[in-house]
Amino acid sequence: MAAAPAFAIGRVEEYEESKEDIEVYIERLEHWMTANRIAAPPADQQDATDPRVSVLLTAIGAKAYGVLRNLLMPNTPSSKTYPELTEALKAHFKPQSLIIAERFRFYRRDQQLGETMADYVVALKQQASKCNFGTFLEEALRDRLVCGQCHTLS
Repeated sequence: MAAAPAFAIGRVEEYEESKEDIEVYIERLEHWMTANRIAAPPADQQDATDPRVSVLLTAIGAKAYGVLRNLLMPNTPSSKTYPELTEALKAHFKPQSLIIAERFRFYRRDQQLGETMADYVVALKQQASKCNFGTFLEEALRDRLVCGQCHTLS
């Protein structure tokens, strides 16, 4: 593992459930660690001494740390591996949803009055990511895009 630079490149704020998906947060944190040369140890050496454990436990903030600590009792977060910690966070903050309910929301999502087409496409893609469409994704997006456009009469 290369030595970390004398100063950090960028920053990652504390995790706030109301502002960000936990998977996106972890992804951003991992990019931050890569940019700052904080590398994962070899697979057979991933334990509590993995520097990513300390970075994660420090970065997530007091509230998320408290939740994680309660989830892992009687163990402590520092006794777990990085993959165990991230899986525990994902299981708590992003539990599996019912596919049928997510698809219902997807098929009911229409373009809002004043919403740009670009914003509508992003919203559809975000909702589609929860629907497990597989190879049908492109067709589902196309169909919803066509059927859900906001048509204004002039």
